[in-house]
Amino acid sequence: MELIKVDSTKLKIILTPSDMTDRGLTATGFDYADTASKRAFWDILDKAKEETGFDACHGRLYVRFFPSTDGGGELYITKKMRFEKSDGNSKENVTVIGFGSSEELIQLCGRLRADGFESPSDLYLYNGNYFLVLHELTDELYISEYGISLRDVSLCVSILKEHGKLLCESKTVETFCEIFV
Repeated sequence: MELIKVDSTKLKIILTPSDMTDRGLTATGFDYADTASKRAFWDILDKAKEETGFDACHGRLYVRFFPSTDGGGELYITKKMRFEKSDGNSKENVTVIGFGSSEELIQLCGRLRADGFESPSDLYLYNGNYFLVLHELTDELYISEYGISLRDVSLCVSILKEHGKLLCESKTVETFCEIFV
């Protein structure tokens, strides 16, 4: 088993066929309703924490498994981050994604729209990079395939509001899809 910590929110695990057999897993992946699969999953995460420092205990997890033809597979785990609004009265699920190019941003907007995303989204330019702020995102954690999920969301949003240039407010995903997709 190979454990690769991509960043503080993403982990890639490469499982050999013997890793799968030793843990009682099949090429179809993890059946989280099955107690043995659940135990194997958490044993893998415990090992990942010990070896890489990746801590999956806080927040929600998005898990994707891709079987390989040899009977092994690749397991991708992404942590979903949440923060409280500064007024402290209500919770808002906000995700901030950084992009080095507008092409990645346009591709993500197209995918979000295709999946029915209709919540507010803001776009900022800061230090030559684009930052998309997605409000009330539910489970579409594939966004990290297109850009870099930023960690301290409340701090990022504050910095973007103060020092970044607001390029599109409230309807970035809709606007970009109408123009570019």
